[in-house]
Amino acid sequence: MSDEQKPKVPDENDRLKAGELSPNAFAGTKRVASPALHLVDSRMRKIGEPSDVAAEHALIGSCLWAASNSPNLLRASAVADLLPDGAPFYERDNGIIWDGILACLVKDDATGHTPVEHDPVAVAQHIAVAGKGKDSTSIEALLKLQAAASTVSEVQARAYAESIRKCWAKREAIRDFRIIVSDALSPKVSDIEIYDRASKAALAVMERSINTSSIVSIGKSAEGLFTKLMAPGNTAFSTGLRDLDLMTNGGLREPETSIVAARTGIGKSTLASGISIFTVTNDPTAVALYVTLEMPHESFTTKLLASMTPGVTVPAIRRKSLNPPQWSELGNAVKAVMDLDLWFTVSLSQTLASVFAAAREAQRMAKRKGKRVKLVVLDHIGLVKPSELVKKAPRQLQVAETSRGLRFIATEIGCHVMALAQIHRDAERQKSSESIPKLWHLRESGDLEQDADQIFIAHRPRDPATGMFVPNKATALVLAKGRMDEVAANLLDFQRGRYCDWTDPTRTFQSEYGKNPD
Repeated sequence: MSDEQKPKVPDENDRLKAGELSPNAFAGTKRVASPALHLVDSRMRKIGEPSDVAAEHALIGSCLWAASNSPNLLRASAVADLLPDGAPFYERDNGIIWDGILACLVKDDATGHTPVEHDPVAVAQHIAVAGKGKDSTSIEALLKLQAAASTVSEVQARAYAESIRKCWAKREAIRDFRIIVSDALSPKVSDIEIYDRASKAALAVMERSINTSSIVSIGKSAEGLFTKLMAPGNTAFSTGLRDLDLMTNGGLREPETSIVAARTGIGKSTLASGISIFTVTNDPTAVALYVTLEMPHESFTTKLLASMTPGVTVPAIRRKSLNPPQWSELGNAVKAVMDLDLWFTVSLSQTLASVFAAAREAQRMAKRKGKRVKLVVLDHIGLVKPSELVKKAPRQLQVAETSRGLRFIATEIGCHVMALAQIHRDAERQKSSESIPKLWHLRESGDLEQDADQIFIAHRPRDPATGMFVPNKATALVLAKGRMDEVAANLLDFQRGRYCDWTDPTRTFQSEYGKNPD
């Protein structure tokens, strides 16, 4: 058949002329999102992410080997504080196996399961019961891991576990911030939302990085304590207030936490700033970080300079109404503080993660100068923003999160953390205006009472009729809680904008307030 005799097949132009096709080239089509514009799985594993698969195999294999050959040598419980489940493992199958290992050690009254050694047979059984059995988690695979393992001590096992956890923390941080970067490219997401998500991610990094301490014997503890006692120098550092140092058996210690609580206007910030200044003045190797959430650092510095210049008051500085000699004295005070390592981090919207980040940065800066962060002051704890995890929780739980975070900062930085806190108004409704507030008057959370090593309560009575402070009444400072110290109380003298030691022997706490604190 010749080409002329072949039937003509209509092309698109012929069909368009015949009205069989729409002039719109996109008619009848469906829009499909381009894969390039979307992440297939924003949290999927990527090549190059931090991982230590060798440590995963070594840890699992050593636990399986010990269970079959020497159960008392190593159990998974020795590292369960670092790896409470299989989530930190890079290889998902390794995480399934680890969950099976931990399941062997759990007592379950509902099913009647009693703890057994995590040998390959028992682990494979738990994996099968969980419905996660496959070739890579079968008894044959477990026996292969066991055969490749060797004797491992608890110390080495914890080293493996710490490596796995650190890689997991970094990996999750990468994934979290990858999502934030993706969101930041969207015009629908505001910069405030990006900041909030970044703060949440930063806090998550901190939480994942927490390593629970391992078990320590009484012998090791006693040996470490004796070594510290035999070391030269005091284990505590002075606050600059004689009576306060006596109350705490030498001063503040690292890594401990303390709370200074008082009603508004008593002088919590004044007391904390005085301790900060003395710390960096008395120890040339010390750095103090003052996290101020309540007032600008210029206000802090104004009060400090006024306290250092006789005859110069804060109102006079604010009004700039100083005569030439006073200007000269103020200039000398500025020169005196120029080289002090008292640093500020200022924000009216701080999260616990940002406070920890600031302390870390101060630690790095101090190290470069051959110094160390000795004191961190948080002014005040009630203004710390909650993390996203407890953002919708009751305020008490939010403050509790911050309270526990103070301990974490003290431990990680190796410093003393002093947080300022408010006393509830109910304290002013006591029968006597001179009654010292109690621990339960701490505002918003009993966790402050539980977590702190020391709690100081500053008090000065007010006239119920006017609300003004009672004239010529000394400020009382009570050690309401001391984890290692007895409850005590003394008086503070307020002179030229700062608190000083009480020097009037004719007036005591008992004569001013009638009795010892409860």
